[in-house]
Formats: sequence, C-alpha cells, structure tokens
Amino acid sequence: LDSYKDGFDTDIKNKLATLTILHESYTNALGNFGCCWIFAGFNMLHQKMMKEYNVKNLKLLWPYLFFYNKLERPNWFLENIFKALDKDLNGHIVQYLLNDPIGNGGQWDMLAALINKYGVVSKEAYSEIFDTLTSKEIKKLLMSKLHV
Repeated sequence: LDSYKDGFDTDIKNKLATLTILHESYTNALGNFGCCWIFAGFNMLHQKMMKEYNVKNLKLLWPYLFFYNKLERPNWFLENIFKALDKDLNGHIVQYLLNDPIGNGGQWDMLAALINKYGVVSKEAYSEIFDTLTSKEIKKLLMSKLHV
C-alpha cells in the first residue's frame, strides 16, 4: 500500500491511510468470529432499514444470525454427505465436505437464507450471549457432536 501512496497527492494519501486504519480496526473488532460476511451484510441491511422505516437509532444484532448460521452448518454437512454416499471416498466432493464440515465463510445468498428463515432482531430484543465465544469454540463443540 505504501508504494501506491507515494504516487498520490496528500489528500488521497490521507484517505488511504484512514482506510488502512479503519480496515485494521474492523478486522480486529471482529476477532475470531468468522462472520465478517454477516457483519458486512448487516451493515447494508441496517442502513436500508433505518431509511425505510425512518428510524434513527436502530442496532441490529448480528450474533443472533451468527448463532443460527452455526446451527445450520452441521445440518448442511449431513445433508450433503448423505447425498454423496455413492461418491468415491477420496473424490473431490467427499474430501471437500470432510475437510471442513462446518466452515466459517459465507456469502450473500447464505445471509439471505438465514434472514428469511430466522429474521433479524434488534439489540434491545436479544442479548449478545455469544460475544465471549469465538467461532472456533462453537465449531469445536458442533464438530464433537458430528463425531468428525
């Protein structure tokens, strides 16, 4: 990033420095949750809902969906491993499933499916009980239940 900043004027250099600091703060704030995709989606949804419902102080609680995402992951694994029963154990599909049965990543369609199924809640309606748990701890617990 520094090599690119040298070619810009001072205003742009300052903006790039600010973006770097914001990115580092954002990354540190999320810690080991493995849910930046939920967090990013919630930021977009939050802005839209505030505008649509003319609300000035709305705080959506992303750990609520994070919990349900983690709850859905073992089910997804089991459904897909059953579909792959006729596949080669050393094949790409089975190995992909067995390599990381629960995973952390996600994308927009997964977030949309979670919201459609479980909805969203505000901070006032639901306490943040999972703030102290990391994604790794939840994953370890769920993996032990899958015996993987």
